[in-house]
Amino acid sequence: MPLTVTDVFQIVALSEDAHSWRCVSRFLGIPRTSVQDAWNRYLETKRFSRRIRSRRKRATTAADDRFVVLNTLPDRTSTAVQLQHRLLTVRGVEIS
Repeated sequence: MPLTVTDVFQIVALSEDAHSWRCVSRFLGIPRTSVQDAWNRYLETKRFSRRIRSRRKRATTAADDRFVVLNTLPDRTSTAVQLQHRLLTVRGVEIS
């Protein structure tokens, strides 16, 4: 589970008050390595929010995903290639 902005704010505040990472992690109930990573990220960016990252563009939409699920449930013996072909013919979406 990713840390919230509030969690990172608390980590920074407690760390600046000279509390150890172990003490902070026990107080907040999160792993010590998460505290350490959040502190290092704060020192690097001077921000409480997560770094902006580019993601790979999704090949399917939520509706396409739902289509695959609904077509898989009735016929559980379908192979991935059959489902891929069905998605291409019905919805016009090509996936690998």
